[in-house]
Amino acid sequence: MKLKNFYHLHGHRLKVSPQATLEVAKDVKCTVSCMRNEDCFSFNVKKISSNLFLCELLNTSKFLDSDNLTRDENFAHWYLQEPCNPLLCGDESQGKCVIDSDGTAVSCNCSEKYEAKRCEIRIYDAKRNYALNKPTTASVRDYISQRAVDGNSNSNWYGNSCYETLYEPVPHWWRVNFEEEIQVARVVITNRGDCCGDRLSNFGIKIGNSLKENGVTNPACGETHLAVPQGQTKTFACSPPMKGQYLVIHSFLTDRPMVFCEVQAYAYP
Repeated sequence: MKLKNFYHLHGHRLKVSPQATLEVAKDVKCTVSCMRNEDCFSFNVKKISSNLFLCELLNTSKFLDSDNLTRDENFAHWYLQEPCNPLLCGDESQGKCVIDSDGTAVSCNCSEKYEAKRCEIRIYDAKRNYALNKPTTASVRDYISQRAVDGNSNSNWYGNSCYETLYEPVPHWWRVNFEEEIQVARVVITNRGDCCGDRLSNFGIKIGNSLKENGVTNPACGETHLAVPQGQTKTFACSPPMKGQYLVIHSFLTDRPMVFCEVQAYAYP
């Protein structure tokens, strides 16, 4: 984004909630601030004094919000020359910017997963288990880690639908990859029922985008030390909902394996 890409309208203000408001000594610093912010597509400038200007950085444009462009002699509105900035409607997976026939306005054609004026709101299926059949890995016995997301909550080990680590190595962890960043509001876990329920008596749930230390350093969903009674299914709320590509279950126990039979993840409480 270069300085020459901006045009201005004296005596106009795009009256929307600003992404950021700041005071600067020179009005050109408003332009620089917008250029450095990838979510800034236009800005309003008001002269307060000879060496003080008010900047309102906006995450929209006069092309997308033309109804909110008002006359105001105290302001000047600066906007990008190109109506369809590549990020105005999110990235390619969110939506596409479309210019109207006379080139004076644009709209965002959102993909099926997104909605709102800039396609900024992700749409989730309230009933969908986002962990179902997604790729998994674990600290050990990776070849049976997929059992925990196979859609079968049979709590009997001999039903071949439970996952369990070995005594070593520690710490024990298991991870599912949603293959995209999603919102997680609740996690449902089923413990083994025919034996060894204490092996899921002290664990944590982590959700985030980092794979540092196998994802164990991501933020925690719910309390730190969790437990599910033997043979039971328990729901853990992530409040507020969390976003991440990975969900990790890790055990704080070092004297026994970790075991569970099904893990489910939902976008809404």
